Amino acid sequence: MSAIYIVYIKVILVKLVWCVAVAEGRRSVSRLELYENKHSSIKQGSSKRKPDYKQVIRLRECIRISEREIADCPKDCAAFYLETSDKLYVFAAQHSELKGWIKSLCEQAFPVG
Repeated sequence: MSAIYIVYIKVILVKLVWCVAVAEGRRSVSRLELYENKHSSIKQGSSKRKPDYKQVIRLRECIRISEREIADCPKDCAAFYLETSDKLYVFAAQHSELKGWIKSLCEQAFPVG
């Protein structure tokens, strides 16, 4: 799990969210889970506890994931787009983590073989 920013273009709002890229399994689809804070994604107690993620993006619905330059990017960060069939998400990650995020998301959204 790592922190990245989600950038809301229409109102120029930048908010820090915690994200987990989850690979496809026998009983689940590949997805990007967004959390309000770092500890929300840590399962505590019973596995029957409802997950408290803020949002889930199904990676199989992705059309494109690409690096982009935006004017209002947080300091020391670079932006990337994650486009689905119905929405465009703009994220910003630390320069050192950007390529890793894009590679991981692309591998899960567009599997080869």
